[in-house]
Amino acid sequence: MPAPVTTFIGRTAEIAEIADVMRSARLVTLVGMGGVGKTRLALSVAAEHDDPVWLVNLEHLTDESLLWETVSAALGVSPHPSQGVEAQLSNYLSTRRLLLVLDNCEHILEACATLVSRLLGSAPELKVLATSRTALDVPGEHVVTVAPLAVPLTDGLDADSKYEPDAIRDVESVQLFLDRARSQNSAFVLDHDNAAAIAQLCAQLEGLPLAIELAANRLRALGVKQVLERLGNRFAILSGTMKSIPPRQRTLKALVDWSYELCTPAQQQLWARLSVFSGTFGLDAAESVCAGTDVSSDDLLTLIDQLVAQSILIASHPGSVVRYRMLETIREYGREQLRSTGTQDTYRRRHSFFYLDLARECVHNWCGPHQAASLARLRVEHQNLRAALQWMLTTPGHGDKGLALASALRFHWVVNGMLSEGRRWLASALAASPSWTATRAEGLWVAAWAATLQGDLETAETLREECLAVTGLIGDYVNEAYAVQLHAAAALFAGQLPEAIELYDTAAEMHERQRNPSGVLLILFQNAIALTYTDQSSRARAVSQRALAISDAYGEQWARSYTRWAMGVEEWLHGSVEVAEQHSLAALAIADVFYDRVCTGVVVDTLACIAVTRRHYVRAAVLLGVAKTVWEPLGTTISALGVHSAEHHRRCERGAREELGEDVFEHYFTAGRDYDPSAAIPWILTGLDLAAVHPQTPTFAPNVLDVLTKREKEVADLLARGMSNREMADHLVVSRRTIEGHMENILSKLGCASRGQVIALIAASGR
Repeated sequence: MPAPVTTFIGRTAEIAEIADVMRSARLVTLVGMGGVGKTRLALSVAAEHDDPVWLVNLEHLTDESLLWETVSAALGVSPHPSQGVEAQLSNYLSTRRLLLVLDNCEHILEACATLVSRLLGSAPELKVLATSRTALDVPGEHVVTVAPLAVPLTDGLDADSKYEPDAIRDVESVQLFLDRARSQNSAFVLDHDNAAAIAQLCAQLEGLPLAIELAANRLRALGVKQVLERLGNRFAILSGTMKSIPPRQRTLKALVDWSYELCTPAQQQLWARLSVFSGTFGLDAAESVCAGTDVSSDDLLTLIDQLVAQSILIASHPGSVVRYRMLETIREYGREQLRSTGTQDTYRRRHSFFYLDLARECVHNWCGPHQAASLARLRVEHQNLRAALQWMLTTPGHGDKGLALASALRFHWVVNGMLSEGRRWLASALAASPSWTATRAEGLWVAAWAATLQGDLETAETLREECLAVTGLIGDYVNEAYAVQLHAAAALFAGQLPEAIELYDTAAEMHERQRNPSGVLLILFQNAIALTYTDQSSRARAVSQRALAISDAYGEQWARSYTRWAMGVEEWLHGSVEVAEQHSLAALAIADVFYDRVCTGVVVDTLACIAVTRRHYVRAAVLLGVAKTVWEPLGTTISALGVHSAEHHRRCERGAREELGEDVFEHYFTAGRDYDPSAAIPWILTGLDLAAVHPQTPTFAPNVLDVLTKREKEVADLLARGMSNREMADHLVVSRRTIEGHMENILSKLGCASRGQVIALIAASGR
C-alpha cells in the first residue's frame, strides 16, 4: 500500500458504507467515471481494513494474458516451474486471509472477472476490493457507485457576488479545492471576495475531484475568477504538468479520451448524440432524438444501459420514470465528437422539435386530467427547453419554430412561476419571427398575458393591440378571443368593471364558438371576480358554478383552483368567513399540487384578509410575510393584479399593523418571510399557528388514511379535489346529510379539526 502524498478530503459516509458492505461481502467493486476518486477512496477504505492489504495497480497492463503474472508478482509469489501461475496463485491464497485491491480494471474487464471469480472460489478467506468504470459482473459482487463530491448551491450567484464563506466552507468539493489551492499558495484563503467564485467553480466542475485539482493547479498563474471565466473551454484550462501522475490523468481531456476509447463504436456514437440534451432526459426523448435507421429503439435501450454501466450516463429515479444525465465534462466531450461528424445540427434539430411537440401536447391536452403531470414534466425538462429555444432562435430559418415553442410553454411560464424568463424568451422569439402569422398572434397574446401578470400594463397593451391587428388581418378567431380576454383583464385591473364584464362575456362567446373550453375556463373565474366587485353576487356564483361544472366535465383542476379562490373572495366580502376560508384552502391545496405560485400568492393574501376579519392579527401578519416570499421570485405583487386586490391587501396590512403595533407586526411578518413556501403551505392547510411552529413541512405515514372505510376515502379524495358537501353529494348520488356524516367520521378518525387539515393530510400522504 503506497503512502498518500496529498490529503484525502471528505467521503466519510462512503467509507463507512463500503466498510459495512465488506463485513459480509467478499467482492466489492467501486464504479464511477474517470477522475471521480475511486482509487483514493479504495485506498482509504483499505487503510482501515483489519486484514493485510495488497494493492495491484492494473493501469499500465495492456496485455490481459499477463494478468495472473502481474497479480502474483504484486503479492510476491515466486514462479515455480512445476506449477502454472494460475494454480500457484490460487494455492498461495487458499489459506491466507487478506484484502486484495485491484485498481483500474475497466480495460481488461473480462480477464479481471475471470481471475476474481476463480480466486474467490479457491480462497475462502480472500476479499477483493476493485475499482472500475464498469462492474465486473461476477456472482456475489456488490457494486458501490462513487459519485462526485457535494457542491455548493449557486442559484442566482455570479462570480462578483458577495457570499458568506461559512456557507460553503464545509462542502466537500470546496474543501478539496481549498486544500489543493493552498498547496500552490500557502497564503490562499476563502473569504468574502472569492467565496462566490469558488462556489461557482466547484459547482460548474460538478464536484469531480480530478477537475477540481487541475483547476487548483492553475492558481499558480491565474486567480479563481480567471479560471472560472475560462471554463467555457474546460479541456484547455484543465490540464496539468505533474509528471508523478499517470499521463491519462494529467489533463481532463486525456482522462475522457480513455473512457471514450473503452467504448464500442455504437456506444461512442450514442454518447455523441445524447450530448445534445441539457440537464436530464428520459428514455422517450432519447429514442425520439437519437434512434433511427442505424439504431433501433431496442438497440438504443441496450446501449443506454451499457453507458450507465460504464459511468458515462448517470441514472436517477426522481419518480416512477428513470431519467439520465451526463456530467458537463462528458457532455462537452460528446459535443466535440458530434461536431466532428458534421451531424450536430441534425440532432439539435431533432432535439428541439421533440420539445416543441412536448410543449404543444401540453397545450392541446391542457383542459383535462393530466395538467399537473404535464407541468411537472416541463419543470424537469427546463434545461432542455432552454436549449431548444436557444437553438431555434439562433439558427437561421427556425425563428418561427422558436416562437411557437415559447408560446406553447405559456403554462410553464405562468403556472411554474417563470414569468420573467418567459417574457425574455417571448421577446426574443417575437423579434426573430416578425411576419404577421397565426404563430405571431399567439406569441403576442401569450407575451401580453405574462406582462399583465407582472403589472406591465403598457407593454401588455402594445402587444395586445398588435395581436388584434394581426388576427383581424388573417381571420384568426382563436387568438383574437385571447386578446379580447386580456383587454378585459386590463379593464378589471384598472377598476373599469362594467367594461371588463362586457369584454369577458364577448371573449367567452368567442371561445365557445371555437369550442375552446380552456379559454372559457380562463375567463370565467376572472369574470366571477369582476361580478363580485360590482356586487352581482348571484351572477358571480352562477359563473363560478358553471366553471366548476366545466372543470368536472373535463377532469381538469387548474382553473378549479382559481374558481374556488374567486368563490372564497365573494363569500368573504359578504361576511361568510368560514365558507370563504374553506374555498380558499381548497384552492391552495390544488395550487400546491400544481406548484402554481401565482394562485398561491392570491390565495394566501386572501387568507390574510380573512384572518384580519376574524381578528386573528398575528396569523394575518405571518400570512402576509409568506405571501411576500411567494411573490418575489415571480417578479410581481398582489398589487399588480388590480386596484381591488391592491386595496384589499392594503386594508389587511393596515389593520394588522394597527392592532399589533409596528414592532410586533414586523416580528411576525418577518417570521412569515422566513418560511419557504413549500414548507409553509402544508402548515397553512392544517390551520396550525405558523408563528408558533418550526418552519418545516409536516410528514405523515403513507398509510395514514387506512383507518377510513372505502366510502370515506372516496369522500376524502373528493374533498382534496376541492368539492363542497353539495358537490360531493351530487357526484356520489347520495344526500348531503350522508356526506356530512362521512365528514364527521373522517375528522374524528384522522384527529383533524378542520377540512383544511384533512386536505393537507391527504396531500402529505401522497394520495
